[in-house]
Amino acid sequence: MIISYVNQALWIALMVSMPVVAVTVVLGFTLGFLQAIFQLQDQALPFGIKLLACVVSLVMLGPWIAGVMIQFTNQILEVISMPSMYG
Repeated sequence: MIISYVNQALWIALMVSMPVVAVTVVLGFTLGFLQAIFQLQDQALPFGIKLLACVVSLVMLGPWIAGVMIQFTNQILEVISMPSMYG
């Protein structure tokens, strides 16, 4: 029983983090490609742009992330509060 909840927690962590990681990876590849084309050596510009994109995506996805986490937390707390079958 506990293994299924751990499995569910890992899937939720993956599902919640994937949009931000995907935005960062796509933006990183795009900026790296553009830097290679224009032969730019500055590393501060892509870092700032990726940081801004992460913040914007977290702000936009915040309510959904919070909803998923609250739903899972409520599910776990309901299981914890149930009386045990064994004792």
